[in-house]
Amino acid sequence: MEGIESNGGCGKQEMKIFDHRENSQSVQLENQLNIRINLIKNLIRCEQLDPKLYMELGSLYIQKGKYKSAELAIKNAIRLKADYKEAYLNLFLVLKDQGKIETAKKCMFKLITINPSFPESYLNLGGLLLYENNLLESEFYIRKALSISPNLAEAHYNLGRIFEAQGRLEESMKEIIQSINLDNNFAKAYYALSTFKQPKLSKALTNYLFSDDILNKSFLRDKIEIYYARSNLLHKRGDFLQSSKYLLLANESKRKMNQFDVDRYIESIQEIVSKNLTLYTKESNLSESSENIFIVGMPRSGSTLIESILSLNPNSRALGEVNALEESIFELNYLLSSDKELNLEEIYHSKVNKMIPFKSITIDKQLYNYLYVPIIVNKIYNSRIISCYRNPMDNVLSLYRTNFTEGNLFSNSLLDSIKVINNQRSIMKTYQETFSKSIYSLNYDLLVNDPEFEIKKLISWLGWEWEKSYLFPHLNKRVVSTASNIQVRSPIGNSSVGSWTKYRNLLLPIIDLIVDNE
Repeated sequence: MEGIESNGGCGKQEMKIFDHRENSQSVQLENQLNIRINLIKNLIRCEQLDPKLYMELGSLYIQKGKYKSAELAIKNAIRLKADYKEAYLNLFLVLKDQGKIETAKKCMFKLITINPSFPESYLNLGGLLLYENNLLESEFYIRKALSISPNLAEAHYNLGRIFEAQGRLEESMKEIIQSINLDNNFAKAYYALSTFKQPKLSKALTNYLFSDDILNKSFLRDKIEIYYARSNLLHKRGDFLQSSKYLLLANESKRKMNQFDVDRYIESIQEIVSKNLTLYTKESNLSESSENIFIVGMPRSGSTLIESILSLNPNSRALGEVNALEESIFELNYLLSSDKELNLEEIYHSKVNKMIPFKSITIDKQLYNYLYVPIIVNKIYNSRIISCYRNPMDNVLSLYRTNFTEGNLFSNSLLDSIKVINNQRSIMKTYQETFSKSIYSLNYDLLVNDPEFEIKKLISWLGWEWEKSYLFPHLNKRVVSTASNIQVRSPIGNSSVGSWTKYRNLLLPIIDLIVDNE
């Protein structure tokens, strides 16, 4: 982490030595993979009908990250052996990693046809459907896997995550603990459990989680989950110094796995913003057939709570964090070049109507839609934008404490996070000056300190009738699949306000970097 060294300057030297060794090991591993790949290719030329050779070649390509080559090799293995279940499983992973979701599903359906009693097929299908938030179908296939093999730890874990998204927290915890009992090295299950308010982890398993044994049996990706889990449990005990230690280990490990250039990232954001401010002008004769609410801001800024409050309106539909707007913008630009007469709202609503049946109020919580504020205001009819923000130090800490499964790579660096927050707030300040009538700025700290006053103010701005139910978003039965899915199941509280002071030493290097964009 930038700005913090534990050994009076020696830390950076040690890091350079470690990086040098790691690079040397990487080059050595790469060379070994290339030698093995060439050997397998030569063997294939001599033994072209051996599916195991193609399977091994595919596995080697996976290790190199060459998924297209891996896909081709594994398909050749299946061509030679139609019931090669291990090849189907590897092909599924390759297709999924390439984003070929529908093809990956077909791969598992094919394997089910070949071998209907193979539980991993149902498990993979259920996991993929869970990723897509198709919880009902996901549960069906996961339970099918468990009916064949009741001791599948991954199946119990996935079932727990389904229950968690549905707000069935006790059932969720029970299933996740069961997955750990079946596999006490199940790193991501420990992390999931650590996010509960009162995780019911036995003393024996807690001791094992904090032991060297579990780390010795884990790959780097699993170690990251373990570090986050340890940090969360220590946070709950009030041991913020030790919690900081494991946060550093978790985030530094993720940074090694995922290279991120924050300056280039911000530069690309500025390019989008500059273009959107100049190219998209107001359209005339806009209809007001429906109400379109966009919740924007930084991750971990209270947006899930706002969505839970607003979705209590019976005339609303909450889309969650879908990319429907961005996809619609790209599609519109393509259609304009082909002279088809369509507007952005038609394309946008066509997409979201396929996800959730039409209601008169649409709530879109894709936070990064802040990049497209001018397009929303000028091209989406009857649109309102709610800009969420909170104390930047609390926001940075919350980002740093969250193990995002994808995206938000800046969150693994305190310095990167504050740069992105400063940039986002600067952009929104400009937008608020230009589109003041369409944007409502919502301070999370004020909201949780005086919920009734702030929620009434928001509902009044929207022009909705007041209902007391808006004060009790934790009673909302909707599915929540964000990192805040457990927090929003509790009554509104302000315990997280000022949390950064408990980690003052960790955050000290970035305090002076906050830019006041109020």
